[in-house]
Amino acid sequence: PTPTPTPTLPIGGTDYLIINRQDLLALPTSGNGWTKLKNQADASAGTPDLCNQDNRTHPQVALASALVYARTGTQSYADKARSLILAAYPTQIVGCGNAVLSLGRQLGAYVIAADLIKLNDGGFTQWLTNIRTKNIGGHGRWYTLRSTAKDSSNNWGTFALTSVIAADRYLGDTTALQEDWTIFSNYGKPFGWPFKKTSDYNESWTCVATDTSNSSDLPIAINSECTRSGFNLDGAPVEDSSRTSFPSVGNYPAEAAQGYVVQALLLSRAGYDAWGVNNSQVKRVALFRERNSNLNYSSADYYVNWIVNKIYGLNQPTQPAGYGRVFGFTDWLFWGV
Repeated sequence: PTPTPTPTLPIGGTDYLIINRQDLLALPTSGNGWTKLKNQADASAGTPDLCNQDNRTHPQVALASALVYARTGTQSYADKARSLILAAYPTQIVGCGNAVLSLGRQLGAYVIAADLIKLNDGGFTQWLTNIRTKNIGGHGRWYTLRSTAKDSSNNWGTFALTSVIAADRYLGDTTALQEDWTIFSNYGKPFGWPFKKTSDYNESWTCVATDTSNSSDLPIAINSECTRSGFNLDGAPVEDSSRTSFPSVGNYPAEAAQGYVVQALLLSRAGYDAWGVNNSQVKRVALFRERNSNLNYSSADYYVNWIVNKIYGLNQPTQPAGYGRVFGFTDWLFWGV
């Protein structure tokens, strides 16, 4: 067979936000993971809509196209990714329903794609700079990405922080990135960051007693090692676990986990100890989910287990990764399958 050519490195650096270039170039251009990735890169992306919280197809094709370009150097895939990114960002409309959740679920994928093709577009860069703190409305409490990331540790907050970290790294905003790290590294510390409780908050999901002097603040976002009524709460994402009655674990911890792993990946690539902080808080979330049959809850979270298995040497069951929200294709990207 004809060997896959090594692409010429685009202007903008030798590595990517999510992986070293040499590691990406060592990945195969055959096998199930590659085939699924390339099929998505070749597929129709449909219509972009940053106001649709369930829109996964358009960012999926943008990310897939960028990954195929970065691996093969085939310019048509870079051109496709570029056109999809530039078509997507104008679709954010102030005041659309669940605007921050919709943007948080999608933006990170477009930013990672932009980095993979080393996109150099002033309009996109300016928009990305502003959108992190722009009041986009759509919710009475959560109306900017950054303030949502700082305010809440439920999946609204975790998706917002994921996309904010991606944007801050892409823009080279080291001051903002330091704040991102402070937020992330305080998920697993009692009273480490003043996340505000939601109406769903149920103190049964944590062993950390509420501080009566700050009763509106969440005592801890990722639970510490403890048990309540004989139930092992170690690693429980408190707010998303609270969406179901204690001790029944519903689907929402799978939502938070999608954010945690990409946050940790991006921060670790920036030099922070994101995988080890707070006694490996991301690993403890993964083990909590495993104990409670929350793994591979839907196709949106299939990409998570591939990452935690790779980083922590776990053996959690996997499904072909595909794309979830914000990220995907991790069976090929990290395992080369």
